[in-house]
Amino acid sequence: MAGKGWIALSHDDNIRRDPDAVRAVMENGGRLFILRGACAHSDLAAMFLQAQKSVRNILRKNPGAFIAAVRRSIARGGFVRAEAHLWLTYEQWVRGKGQ
Repeated sequence: MAGKGWIALSHDDNIRRDPDAVRAVMENGGRLFILRGACAHSDLAAMFLQAQKSVRNILRKNPGAFIAAVRRSIARGGFVRAEAHLWLTYEQWVRGKGQ
């Protein structure tokens, strides 16, 4: 799927701590967003849609392999917002980060 330019979504946060899984994503050009949070699948989907702007920014700035997390955070004033945060790029992985 990575060869077709698709992105992957997962709810398995353990991927980030599994060296074999990280290697598989990076070596195959994967672009992975991990949806973080203990909530219903419909809430995870809504969270991803709410984070759409930051997701698009990551996709635009990182054409190669990466792993990013999408999660909710509390903004000023106590408002909850969802954003995507880049965790690891292919270049960082090659230099040894995340291993």
